[in-house]
Amino acid sequence: MRYLYYFKGTNNPKNKLEEEVYAYLQAGDRLPVNADDFPRLKNAMLYQVECFNKKYPRCKPVVVKFKDLNNGDVAVFVGCGDTSPFHGTFLKFVN
Repeated sequence: MRYLYYFKGTNNPKNKLEEEVYAYLQAGDRLPVNADDFPRLKNAMLYQVECFNKKYPRCKPVVVKFKDLNNGDVAVFVGCGDTSPFHGTFLKFVN
């Protein structure tokens, strides 16, 4: 089984931190991921966003949340606090 990462930027970045996170997420758009590599990719995304948060300590930290959807897809919500200006979805597909 594999996943396909599909990025949707719903809002424009408001500061340099959000600009870097947006560019990072945009770079992975349409990225196919093997199911075995998926946990490693999730950890890499969390780590990279944490690095961006440390780089811009004056900005409100960006939070990444993953949610398993009923159909086997995984949604990714990225934002400051309770808002999610950017989100993506890992769409499940079978080769």
